[in-house]
Amino acid sequence: MAFGHKTARKRVYSKIIQGTHADPQQGHVGEWAVEFSDLICNMAFLIGSVCFLYSDTGIYSAGVWLFIIASVINFGLAGHTLHEHVHTASNHVEIRDQERSEILEAVMYVSSSLVYAVGCIFFMPGLAEDFSGYGAWLSVIGSFNLVYAAYFNQMGMLTDKSDSEKVGIHPRHYDAVKLLYKVTLAQTLSGAVLFTCGSFMYLPRIHSNCRRVHDETCQTSVQVGTALFIAGSILFVMQSGVSILALYLKTQASGGSQALDGETKSLL
Repeated sequence: MAFGHKTARKRVYSKIIQGTHADPQQGHVGEWAVEFSDLICNMAFLIGSVCFLYSDTGIYSAGVWLFIIASVINFGLAGHTLHEHVHTASNHVEIRDQERSEILEAVMYVSSSLVYAVGCIFFMPGLAEDFSGYGAWLSVIGSFNLVYAAYFNQMGMLTDKSDSEKVGIHPRHYDAVKLLYKVTLAQTLSGAVLFTCGSFMYLPRIHSNCRRVHDETCQTSVQVGTALFIAGSILFVMQSGVSILALYLKTQASGGSQALDGETKSLL
């Protein structure tokens, strides 16, 4: 369930090293690192979701740990994004609508990752059954926060009036990059909704005593929830792939090159 801020503008990824004098740029090595980190995390969510299909305690625990680790990594990445947005907004006397949406998005993303990670801890085998209820509700809240994060990201894109010259992308590729980012937001929103619904399937009133009683209805609810996790994870992996493609086009076109005209059309 990894998701990062999607925008065609230049980003600041070296501020931690260079301080306040770091200049925003396209295709920074940090931006590539974040995108591939998101891909790895989403693959971890997918593998972890598949682990929930097995009744073996060891495999189930491995799935929970994959969810926890991926959520913690997301929390760190989201924290950097929030720091960047706050730093950018602090350079203006008044916070613009775009910056306000980006800050709200980052806050929801940070809270989503943190709450979801804590919720996953309550699903560790060996804990009391009551803890799974807390974990389910925290997972629901964390997933729902990601829905709002995608919403605020889209609001930021709508209020962004930057043209291709301002963001440093060739005009013939600017629209393609924005289209790809809109696709990633649709995938993220859909995946977050699936994760929210899947988390509801693990609530105590539905999931109670599933590990001790072989109740067909109860077992079916767990299987449905796991299936929703798998479907959502697949969407998040696809989102990461499309996002990497958008970053590739954005990086290659940031120098004003027209060499990718044919390549962009063939990819889209």
